[in-house]
Amino acid sequence: MRYVKIACQVFLLLFLVSSFFGEGLPAASDIDPRIFAPPVQERVQMAPFTVRSEDVDYTITPLYSYDLHGLVVSCHDSDGLFDYYHKLWGDTLNVKDLCVLWGSNVQSDIYTKLNYSSGSYTCYVSTPNSDIWRRFDTSELSNNHLLTDDPAIAAALRDTAVGDQVRIRGYLSQYSHGQGFERGTSISRTDTGNGACETIFITGYDVLSRYGGPWRAIRSVSSFGFAATFLILAGWFVYGLFRPESLADVDKFVERAAKRAEKGDMRGALALLNKAVDRNPDRSDIFTARAAVHSALGDYHAADMDTARATALDEPQPLTQRPSPMRRDSSAAQPPSIDDEPSQSWGPAAPPPPPRRHTAQRPAQKAPRQADQAGFRPPWLDGDES
Repeated sequence: MRYVKIACQVFLLLFLVSSFFGEGLPAASDIDPRIFAPPVQERVQMAPFTVRSEDVDYTITPLYSYDLHGLVVSCHDSDGLFDYYHKLWGDTLNVKDLCVLWGSNVQSDIYTKLNYSSGSYTCYVSTPNSDIWRRFDTSELSNNHLLTDDPAIAAALRDTAVGDQVRIRGYLSQYSHGQGFERGTSISRTDTGNGACETIFITGYDVLSRYGGPWRAIRSVSSFGFAATFLILAGWFVYGLFRPESLADVDKFVERAAKRAEKGDMRGALALLNKAVDRNPDRSDIFTARAAVHSALGDYHAADMDTARATALDEPQPLTQRPSPMRRDSSAAQPPSIDDEPSQSWGPAAPPPPPRRHTAQRPAQKAPRQADQAGFRPPWLDGDES
C-alpha cells in the first residue's frame, strides 16, 4: 500500500500541474486566421428527419446551413455530474455546448481580458473594466447547443476543451422527441437572453488547433491514475475496518515496531507494541520489547511492570494438586469448621512463596530520552544476531 499511496500523490500533483498549464486561451499571435471570419448561414429547404439516440427518437427540422470557425472560451458537457435539465428532459442528443468567439474579438488580445463560464444552457462573459467591455463585440460570440447521433463526432466534442480552435458545420435546427420535449434555435448573432443560443445538428466537426500541447494528455492520464489509486486506497481502508484480526497481525506490529525503534521513533514503536499487547497479552517477548522502549523513553516504572509481566509469563505455572484426605480425630467432639483455624490434625498449611520483585538498576540522574536518536537498535533484536 505504501507504493499505492506514493502513486496517488504523484498522480494528484501531475493533475494539478497539468490543469494549470493545460487550460487557458492562446495568445492572439496563435489564432488561426480563419477564426477572423464570421459564420456563414444560408437558408435551406429540407424536410424534417428522424435520428435515434439512446433509445429515443428525435425529430430534426433544419432551418439554415451553418459554417462556424471559432475559439472555444467556455464549454459544458451535457452528461456532466451536475447537469440536471438534460437528465430531466431526457435530452441525450445535445452532447455538448461550446461558447465560441470570432472576428474582431480574437484579432486583438481583448478576449484574454474577460472571464467566461457556462451553465447548462448558457454562457456568461464578464469583466470589471467598463472600457474593456465597450471594446468587446457581443455579436461575435455565440453559445452553441451541438447535436449529433454520430459516435465519432460525439467523442471529438467531448475531447474539446477551452482554448481549442474549431470548425463546426451543420444545420441550425429545431428538434424534439415524443416525450413532450422541444427546443428551437437562434438565427441571429445579435439577439441576447433566453432563446439566443444556436442549436446546430452537426454534419462535420474539426479541431483546427488544440491548446495545452502534451499537458492535455498528462492531465487525462493523471486524472485516471489518481482516480484508480484513490479507489484502491479507499477500498483497502474499508477492508481494514471490517476484516477480522488474526494473530499474524501481532507479528507484523512487532516487526514494524522494531523498524520504528531503529529509526529513533520510539513513540511510534510504543504505539505498535501496545496494539500487539492488546491482541495477544500472553507473549512475554512483546512485554520485553515494550519494556525496552519504555526504558528508552525514560518511563522506568512502566519498564519495570512490563519486565515483571514478561518474567511471570516465562515462569512455569505450578500444577494444582488435590489434597489427600485427612484422618479425622475421633477424640474431637466436633469436626473443625471450615471457618476455624486449621489444626494439627488437618496438617500444617504451607506458607505462600515470597513474591518476586524485579529491581531495575536506575541511574542516579534521569537519562535523556532517546526517542529522537536515529539508529537506536531495539534490545530485543540482540538475540537475532549470529
